[in-house]
Amino acid sequence: MDGTLTPPGLIDFPHLRSSIRSIASTDPNNANNQLNLDEDALILASQLSPSGRSKCSLVLKSVEDKVLQEMSLSPGVVEVMRYCCVSGLRAAVVTRNIERVASRLSSLIGVYRSDSTAVLDPLIARNSLDPLTGLAVPPKPSPAALLSVCGSWGLRPADVLMVGDSWEDDVQAAGRAGCRSVLIDTGVDNSTGGRRSDLGEGRMYEPDWTVREFKDVMGVLVDNAPP
Repeated sequence: MDGTLTPPGLIDFPHLRSSIRSIASTDPNNANNQLNLDEDALILASQLSPSGRSKCSLVLKSVEDKVLQEMSLSPGVVEVMRYCCVSGLRAAVVTRNIERVASRLSSLIGVYRSDSTAVLDPLIARNSLDPLTGLAVPPKPSPAALLSVCGSWGLRPADVLMVGDSWEDDVQAAGRAGCRSVLIDTGVDNSTGGRRSDLGEGRMYEPDWTVREFKDVMGVLVDNAPP
């Protein structure tokens, strides 16, 4: 979502990583330097003491509040969403941000289907619960959220396209789920961590298409539309 449907750079990822690592470095759970401070910021925050997690929550809330106040749409977003509506294509959001930010984005896009439902449905964020299990949906690069979307739509993963600006999160989640992917290569630092333990040691996936801006996704959709 961030850097894909919204322009890159709104979230200062280097500052976010630095802030979380600074908190972790003095956390009681790192008394013996057992934590990997190069870990993904969200994973690192989850490994801290209650007080450390509380401090990290304030950092994340500050980032999220800034996004809510300054959010704008990437060029081409409304046009692509309208194309999805008239072409009968489904669209969803899978984000490592939180639900209130995803909901704000949906309202900002303001595109609705003929039955008055928002074009983006479902919205799955890092604090979303799976409607079937009631458990938190693991964040990307886990394929869980994408598989949940496929299930809710009644579609095979092979028939679903993931669009994102993160090789670590979006492309890997798509590959693991069995979906195709478009990488938006913005050239902006959008990583939440360097050494990602959640990437594991298995196969690394490459995008099926790479574009520079979200508006270029229209060409991918049109060129690959069914006859």
